Amino acid sequence: MSFSSIGAWADDNEDRTSYGRLYSAFIYNDNVNRDVDISLGNIPYAFYDVYVYMGAAANGFRGTVSSGTTTYSFTTASNATSPGALGVDVYTETTSPAGFPLANYCVFRNVSGSTFSFKASHDNLNAGVFGFQVVQRTATPYQAWAASKGLDPNTNGAPGFDADFDGFDNLLEYGLFTEPGSGASLPVFTPVSSGGNLSLTYNRATAATDVTYTAQWSTNLVDWFPTGLTDSPTGNATPDTVEHLVTVAQDGAPAKFLRVLVTQP
Repeated sequence: MSFSSIGAWADDNEDRTSYGRLYSAFIYNDNVNRDVDISLGNIPYAFYDVYVYMGAAANGFRGTVSSGTTTYSFTTASNATSPGALGVDVYTETTSPAGFPLANYCVFRNVSGSTFSFKASHDNLNAGVFGFQVVQRTATPYQAWAASKGLDPNTNGAPGFDADFDGFDNLLEYGLFTEPGSGASLPVFTPVSSGGNLSLTYNRATAATDVTYTAQWSTNLVDWFPTGLTDSPTGNATPDTVEHLVTVAQDGAPAKFLRVLVTQP
């Protein structure tokens, strides 16, 4: 790791809070340069969370911790409490980008990459960083798939991003077993109108165990309904895909449409 700060300051919380020595000393900057910059390298995990513990020698100072486009705000509350004093005597996380709630740590979740940098800033006196943790986490099936395609699940490999600009976002490419890096690799939907029914075949990726497929029908491409239809495997399958057939009765409608949504919890 490397860091930039004016220096370190000692606090006397050790014997008066449940935190112990974690909140005993911290690195900080002054009112001229209000930022503490910390950079981490050689992180061995594919995916991880970064916990940052922040505070000051006194309670009630406001600050932020940021990395990239993610920012968490806080009001310092790491100092030992007394009856009626501002502060907390338990670990309290902030998830708010604004509002400055009482808090003494934040978490950057689902991070990937061998390097990570963050910045702690404050608006008065000497708030700073007491410590941090890099905690390994298990990749979800989607994250593992994105990484296997050379994509970063937090940027160009995010579920809603269209890495190859073919009109299908990464989550659809994942769920329908197409290549997110090739505009020529597109999902195949085969519609058939026969015997008073409208049907549609499509392929589900067998490895996409963390998504939900929802078939819907419409008569106007505005109002969509998931009821009154079937969506079941046809029996055609490969090691990578399972073919499904969606069927809905046309019921004399002048036009009817089918679609399949791919979503994550």
